[in-house]
Amino acid sequence: MTIIILAGYFIGFELALFYTTVGLLSASLTGYFLSKRYGMKVLDKLSSNEEQKLEMTNLFNKHGVLVIVLSRAVPMLPEISSCLAGACEMSFKRFLTAWIIGTIPYLCVITYAGSISNLENPMPAIYAALGITLLFWFIWMIFMRIDKRRTLRENQ
Repeated sequence: MTIIILAGYFIGFELALFYTTVGLLSASLTGYFLSKRYGMKVLDKLSSNEEQKLEMTNLFNKHGVLVIVLSRAVPMLPEISSCLAGACEMSFKRFLTAWIIGTIPYLCVITYAGSISNLENPMPAIYAALGITLLFWFIWMIFMRIDKRRTLRENQ
């Protein structure tokens, strides 16, 4: 997020939006296609804990699109989500759609905040960073609570 804000600050909203989109898309596509090709071998590199890998794949198979959309709330989670999408055989069209829905609005807000911030007034960038992170975390916590309740009801 810091690099995206700085890109907005140094090169302006439009260029920052373009270059950060290209960069994040490249990273996500690399993870997706490598994981699609090599499958669980990639997940073995992400985690050696079999229970954790099973939990990740179950959650992703059940709610993959939402995981990708909300993954921007946490560093490294977008890349892990891209790898899970490939390893779990999510269709490319579905993956790309979820990626666009979750990433483009995020990038617009963060790059714009960087572009209107300066050394005398860094508050737009600070507010955007805190606001986006808290919003995504809040939505993620609600989602996990609902999913936990639903799972408990299904198991009864």
